[in-house]
Amino acid sequence: MTATDPPRTRNPRRRPGGELDLLEQILDGRPNLPDALCIGKHDLYDRARAGDADALRVAGWLCRRCPHRAECPDQTTTP
Repeated sequence: MTATDPPRTRNPRRRPGGELDLLEQILDGRPNLPDALCIGKHDLYDRARAGDADALRVAGWLCRRCPHRAECPDQTTTP
């Protein structure tokens, strides 16, 4: 690399306003909840939000028992 070469970036293919920037905006300020009981159960919570009573019951059961209940911005039950 010479003094006239442009500075290198970590990912030269990353486009401003692209998918990674959008993901960063979505996740900015979201808590890290590594032991959340809802991890991997997005279909259940999608059905609950769509009005499926059985899915809402199960999702609420999981939320009430989750170790991250107090920090979760998306819980289906109130603390």
